Amino acid sequence: MRITILFLILSTSLYAQPNFNLSLLANDDPSQLVNDIWGYVDGSGTEYAIMGAQSSVRIYDLSTPTNPILAATYSGVSSTWRDIKTYQNYAYVIADVGSEGLMIIDMDDIPSNSAVSYWQPSLTFDGSTETLNRCHNIYIDGDYLYMSGCNVFNRGVLIVNISNPTAPQLEGVADLNYSHDVYVQNDIMVTSEIYAGQFALYDVSDKSAPSLLGSKITGNDFTHNAWFSDNGNYVFTTDERSNAFVESYDISDPSNIEFLDKFQPLETAGTNTIPHNTHQLNDFLITSWYTDGVVITDASDPNNLIKVASYDTYSGSSGGFGGCWGAYPFLPSGIVLASDRQTGLYVLQPNYVQASKIVGTVEDYVSGSMLIGVDIEILNTQVNDEVSSFDGGYSTGTADQGSYVVRYSKSGYYTEEFTLNLVNGTTLTHDVRLIPICEEILHIDGIVDRPLYQATFDITSDAQILSGTSTQFQAIKSIQLQPMFTVELGAEFETVFAPCQ
Repeated sequence: MRITILFLILSTSLYAQPNFNLSLLANDDPSQLVNDIWGYVDGSGTEYAIMGAQSSVRIYDLSTPTNPILAATYSGVSSTWRDIKTYQNYAYVIADVGSEGLMIIDMDDIPSNSAVSYWQPSLTFDGSTETLNRCHNIYIDGDYLYMSGCNVFNRGVLIVNISNPTAPQLEGVADLNYSHDVYVQNDIMVTSEIYAGQFALYDVSDKSAPSLLGSKITGNDFTHNAWFSDNGNYVFTTDERSNAFVESYDISDPSNIEFLDKFQPLETAGTNTIPHNTHQLNDFLITSWYTDGVVITDASDPNNLIKVASYDTYSGSSGGFGGCWGAYPFLPSGIVLASDRQTGLYVLQPNYVQASKIVGTVEDYVSGSMLIGVDIEILNTQVNDEVSSFDGGYSTGTADQGSYVVRYSKSGYYTEEFTLNLVNGTTLTHDVRLIPICEEILHIDGIVDRPLYQATFDITSDAQILSGTSTQFQAIKSIQLQPMFTVELGAEFETVFAPCQ
């Protein structure tokens, strides 16, 4: 297990995210509250942003990313949250209040009013018939739409066949805890069961009979969203709580899910910032982080999550639910779309950089035991912090490559510093041994009458004794080994530290 918390200070503001490796191309402020965002590409290759607003859906033509053009606006029920996904040439939009059901927009017909239809079916399951009015979240995988947080059946996820895009058909219901968010990849579904504080994995190859594979409580016990890695071996999660993290889990054995790492931006740590939704693209996590804006993390090693880019869309103070609610990175052009609750659409150009990483272990020089709680710091402008875990292991890194001094420190031990050459996209293994400092001080003005296993004393300069007997010691100075020497019995020591036992 590795716990990495990395942050980069490139800003003078105490409670603001630095802007680096994400540059602003355009911002459109509709002067109304907005929520989620998704992207779409038409048959000619034109890219679009589809953004939910308080009482409408706004669609932008991104033919010129530096100048988004509002192509269509479709009114809807007033709702704090809309979730949006696309399939073929259709956009599917759901609101989590009201009774308009599933909005279906034919993207080939925008901005025509005839482009919009609504699916508000009476659904029957387990002997009960109810009308679909609203849901919180949707996801599309293949020909199937997965709907979570709906008003019907008090169940977790509805599974709907959309092979006929404007005439969906219910095929199954996953009978589980309340699902706040759902994501499906290769017939494996992960649901964020927020009130149970966990994510859960289901086999949905049989749409009529989903089966539970495993579940895991997340760090802050309020699982808001979850996303698979491309290879399906890992899940990345967010907890929608103040001061929470993006977390990584090994799910290769769903019956024994293993926590790997967690990350939060430290320049706003402790200021009640909240992560919202994270998505994975080519080993990077792109996360909407409310008042921290957009944060990109290198997740190529899920044991060692390292921040490599950010853009702060929100100028107010940290904490609360203002700021960035959505971030979409999947357009072919590579631009990132973001939606800020207060200030609208952001079009951002990312510079994806794999981090320069260090891993290793830290042990006690004398006993050889592994050391927990050693602070590891890369001394550069990209300030960071890592602490060795119960097995002495650590993993850390920085966004930029270069030659850096790395400091290892722990109370009761001499601090060590090493100059290491770090390279983007590579991991350097560096193991360290720290020498303990004894706490009890003895004043001896005469005979050495017992073995000294480790001592510090004054002869000609403050030499440090590593080990030996009462007559022979191996001296070290500034943590560099020096030749053996002999101390006469009866020699006068100004100060001797008691043996480290």
